[in-house]
Amino acid sequence: MSWSKGLLVVIGVCMTVCGILYMETVSYHSVVSTFRAVFNAPECRPCQEQTNIVFIKVHKAGGSTVSTIFQRFGDDRNLSFVLPRKGINLGWPNQIKRRDFLPSLTGEYNILVRHVVYNRRILPGIMAKNTVYIAILREPFSHLKSVFNFFNIAQKLKIRSKDPVLKFLNSPRRYAKKRGGQKTKNFMSFDLGFPVNRLSGNRKAISDFIRLTDKDFLLVIILEYLDESLVLLKRYLCWSLSDILYWVQNQRKYKRKDVRISLAQRKTHRKFSNVDYAYYEYFNATLWKKIELQGPDFWKEAQHFKAIKSDVMEFCQSPQSVVNTRVINASMWNEEFYVDAAFCAKLMTGTLSYLNFFRKKYSLQQNSKDSVGHNSTKKKSHCFPGTNKFP
Repeated sequence: MSWSKGLLVVIGVCMTVCGILYMETVSYHSVVSTFRAVFNAPECRPCQEQTNIVFIKVHKAGGSTVSTIFQRFGDDRNLSFVLPRKGINLGWPNQIKRRDFLPSLTGEYNILVRHVVYNRRILPGIMAKNTVYIAILREPFSHLKSVFNFFNIAQKLKIRSKDPVLKFLNSPRRYAKKRGGQKTKNFMSFDLGFPVNRLSGNRKAISDFIRLTDKDFLLVIILEYLDESLVLLKRYLCWSLSDILYWVQNQRKYKRKDVRISLAQRKTHRKFSNVDYAYYEYFNATLWKKIELQGPDFWKEAQHFKAIKSDVMEFCQSPQSVVNTRVINASMWNEEFYVDAAFCAKLMTGTLSYLNFFRKKYSLQQNSKDSVGHNSTKKKSHCFPGTNKFP
C-alpha cells in the first residue's frame, strides 16, 4: 500500500470514530469495537470486576507498592477492609486470630492487605466465599539485600565488614541461628505459610506446598516484572487501567544495593534459602505461562500501560497537576479517565497512611447512627481483550 493510500485509510478511520463520538449514539464499548474492526484486533471479553481480594504482603518484596493499589481500589468503592485492632500486622508472625482484627461493619470483608501468615484453612473462614488470593515474590538474593538494609541485620548480628552481606554468605547458617537472623532464611516462604523450621529440608514437602499455593492463588506477582504482572492482574480481575496505576512506595537507597555475588556464593545462598528459591523459580515460570495464554495482544497492552503510567507520573510531579486535569483517552485497553490533583494525591498515598485513614473512617462509621449505611458501590463492568484462563 502506498503512503497516500495509507494516509487516506487513517483519515477514514479518524473520521469514522470522530463521527461516532460526535453523534453520541454509542457507548465507549462501541468506539472500542470500531477500533477492533478496523485494525483486526481481538474481540473484547465482557466481565464484572472482582472486589473480594486477599493480598499476601510478603515482606520486602514490593508489597507496600502493590498494597496501595488494592487500598485505593477499595477506597474508591467503599469496600470493607480487614483492619488490625492495633499495630500494622494481622497476627504476624503468628497465625491470624479473630481478636487480631476489627469486626466488619457490613457483615463481611472485601479486602485484606496487611502482613499476615497465609493459612489456607483460616483465611477462607474470614473472607467472602468468592475471594481471590494474590501474593508477590522477589528474586531471593535481591530480597536478602533489602532485608539486610531494612531490618539492620548486620548490626543485629554484629557483622563488621565493608560488605556485610557477602561476609554473611561465608557462613550463613551460623549467623541465622543468632537472634535477629531468622529473617535471612526462607523469609518469603514463611509469609506464604510454609513451615520453614520443620520442613525446609524436605523436598517433597516443598514441592507439595508449592502446588497447593499454586492451586489457592489466582496470581503470584513477580516484582522484577511488576508491570507485566499488573496487566495480567487487571485482566484476571476485570479492572480498569486506572485501577492498576501505582506510585513506588518504600523505595530505599542504601550502600551496597548493587553488590554482586560469585557463582559459589549464589550456590551457597540457594542451598541456604532453598525454599524461597523453589517458590520464586516456580512462580516466575508460571507467570510467563499465564502471559503466553493471553496472546500477542498482551504485549501491546503492557506497552500501553507503561506509557500511560509514565505520562501520569510525570503529570503528577509537575506544577500542572495542581490546577489542570489530564485526560487519558480511551483505547482498546481502557476507558477514558481523568487525572487531577485528587487522583494524584490518592496515587501517592502510602500504605500506612491508607491504614490510618481506614481506621478513622471505621471509627466514624461505627459511632454514626447510620453505621449500617456503609454500602459498597455497585460493581463496574468492563469489556477488554484477553482471557482470564490460566494453567
